[in-house]
Amino acid sequence: GNKIALGNEIGQVKLIDLSSTNLALINYQVHLHPVSKIIFDGNERIITSGHDNKIKITSLKNGKTIFESKYQKGITKDNIVNGFFQNVMKYYRKPYSLISTFDKSNNGERLVYSGVSIPKGYPVIRLVDLKQHSNRRIVKNENEIKSLKFINDSSFVSCDAKDSISYWVISGKNISVNTITLPVNIEALDILDAHNILLINA
Repeated sequence: GNKIALGNEIGQVKLIDLSSTNLALINYQVHLHPVSKIIFDGNERIITSGHDNKIKITSLKNGKTIFESKYQKGITKDNIVNGFFQNVMKYYRKPYSLISTFDKSNNGERLVYSGVSIPKGYPVIRLVDLKQHSNRRIVKNENEIKSLKFINDSSFVSCDAKDSISYWVISGKNISVNTITLPVNIEALDILDAHNILLINA
């Protein structure tokens, strides 16, 4: 690819075109709080998560939001207060929930993401089916989810703060899981090509 996307602490995504002679820079205001992760979705879209409780798909043509989903769904006093200041007054407030990790399936039809609620609540993993327009909370975890990675279009792995790795299989409306705990401090994981070899940063 010839583009680099950078996210900053005020929710902007900066797109750098390496093929241009002057390294053209385009700014998009995508989130209200720091951007936590960015991945390209083809050549015309990016998927981002932020400390503003949202994961978004944004068009690189015009910076408009194509899709967005919230991590914390419940209505609380903090939600109402923060929502008023952020959305109505356009005033920066401390985030009440942030998305820390996500991944998309190879076919681009599913997103899986997790995060942290403030004040601290039980982390959850959410699964979005972009084709079916569904958003499911598939687990309420006792520990923060550090990393998520799709193996293929119907399975993914996760690791949490207690060094447990879980393997999830999606079959229609059913989701099964197997979990193991390793005697190492897991910080992140990845999948090596099509061989499904798990790479662990410990």
